[in-house]
Amino acid sequence: MRAHHARLLLRRVPTEAQARHLHVRFRREHAHRQLLPAHLEREHRDLESFAGPAQQAVGAIVGALTALFAASIGLAQNDIKKVLAYSTVSQLGYMFVGCGVGAFSAGMFHVTTHAFFKALLFLSAGSIYHSVHTYDMPKLGGLLKKMPVTGYCMLAATMAISGVPLLSGFYSKDSIIEAVKLSHLSGSGFAYFAVLAGVFVTAFYSFRMYFLVFHGKER
Repeated sequence: MRAHHARLLLRRVPTEAQARHLHVRFRREHAHRQLLPAHLEREHRDLESFAGPAQQAVGAIVGALTALFAASIGLAQNDIKKVLAYSTVSQLGYMFVGCGVGAFSAGMFHVTTHAFFKALLFLSAGSIYHSVHTYDMPKLGGLLKKMPVTGYCMLAATMAISGVPLLSGFYSKDSIIEAVKLSHLSGSGFAYFAVLAGVFVTAFYSFRMYFLVFHGKER
């Protein structure tokens, strides 16, 4: 009887190789939760209640691709409203990246800040159209002298969406980028590169729009 119990105990005790395998598996499953601030840790627990690491990674990668790809399309547009439309798609990609890595507060923060500076951009675009009856940027130029209020309002919104420090877009984008950098999900390295590159692409097409419309020769 004692021998039988001893054999049962030996079966339950893992070998050294099995224990090492279980330890590695545990570290892989919980690596994405290491080195995270307390508020991100709570959000990770909420996300894991209905989505696993694979689903999180897919959401983050799709959001990162959206943010970068839509921003690259905005580079090739000459219509002000089309630039702003693709810019909106790009910024929503940032929100999905934040939610994908579990940083819900950062994602919602960016959507909120984006609502305000994008509203200012569209209001400025409407003011431009009301005055010159076109959204075609190559046909515009030198409008700052004639429309200084609209020009400075669009400049403020352009700086915010570009992530200039001390403006709202800087803090919301920085929160998402930090969360992606601290994440250990599969594909988080690519997502980090995409959202970081998207910041520079966004700044380029936003200031391109501003300078084509308000500076240069009057056309």
